Amino acid sequence: MAREKFSVPVKCGRCGQQGTIVWEENAGDSLSRGPQTALVSISSGFYERVARSHRGSVEIVCQKCNTALADD
Repeated sequence: MAREKFSVPVKCGRCGQQGTIVWEENAGDSLSRGPQTALVSISSGFYERVARSHRGSVEIVCQKCNTALADD
């Protein structure tokens, strides 16, 4: 399936640090439930970690103030 990359600007709600996250999406396959997304890159100043509230998902965290970005 064709893959599409897209960039999402992010801003920390606590300290205002800004950056960009690049995601890759594909149409999925016959066994999946719709499009699948994968994290490709995160600009400096942010990092990913396993989310505390959802098994297996990730959250993006500001390195400057250690605040997780809200899911929008």
